[in-house]
Amino acid sequence: MSDSKMLTTLKRSTQIFGTFLLNRCEYTLPVESIQEVVNYPERIQIVPLTPHFLHGVFNLRGVIIPLVDMRKLLKFPDFEQLDLAKVAIIDFEGAKLGLLFDSTGEILHVHSDQETSYSYTEHSQKGAVKGAGHHSVVQIPGRDEWVIAYHRFIIPGGDGFNRETCVSPMRFD
Repeated sequence: MSDSKMLTTLKRSTQIFGTFLLNRCEYTLPVESIQEVVNYPERIQIVPLTPHFLHGVFNLRGVIIPLVDMRKLLKFPDFEQLDLAKVAIIDFEGAKLGLLFDSTGEILHVHSDQETSYSYTEHSQKGAVKGAGHHSVVQIPGRDEWVIAYHRFIIPGGDGFNRETCVSPMRFD
């Protein structure tokens, strides 16, 4: 297989996400929608008569960016140290938008061959997920997609030192 064909196959079989922390929860965004991450702006212009979650707008190198307060949008408590917050600049349907988070996380590479399926019981609430400890279940905002991050031991009995972190898409019935 040629190098370019292998690279194309690899690109199709791997999804890459950036993670962001908010109220001790982790959220992901597809990396192709993230333009950049910046510190909390020094100057915010409040816009009257806007939704409660619109924190205001700010100027980023000559471009006016609406800033969405993700804590207010998701009904979390207000930021404790707003000056330490991070802003993910995303491309949303051709427009730039800033999403206000506590901090950045990591980059996740999700391989298509690492899929995990979950089923709901008859009386369970659809959309609720229960998981074991040492695992992270993450919903991709704006999409009905979930991934699970977990550790897999490479060497059985390796005392937890020889393991790899795996990320798998989750499928629901």
